[in-house]
Amino acid sequence: MARTTTEVKPIRRPRRTAQTAEERENYLINLALDRVEERMLNGTATAQEYIQFLRMATAKSRAETEKVQLERDLVKAKTEAIRQQQRTDQMFSDAIKAFKKYSGATNEEDDDEFY
Repeated sequence: MARTTTEVKPIRRPRRTAQTAEERENYLINLALDRVEERMLNGTATAQEYIQFLRMATAKSRAETEKVQLERDLVKAKTEAIRQQQRTDQMFSDAIKAFKKYSGATNEEDDDEFY
């Protein structure tokens, strides 16, 4: 059975002059990716081209998994920081009440907490 190829028309994008080296590099990368995509759609891509995209997908997957793990760790750290702040606030509040009691300026409501 012979391979059937579909004719893919190249995408012509209006080219704006690159302002920086990074823009130029990104433009050239996009051109190369477009060309490989055309060959994949036509069935003429090499095994190396397929393997390169498989590697990119694996690296991207690992990076995304690591990012999710780091975000989860960050949320845990923020939650623990909030809990610690609440404990610290409670300790300061208790200390202030104790100082007021020792100085003789107590409220009748506060007296019940220390007995």
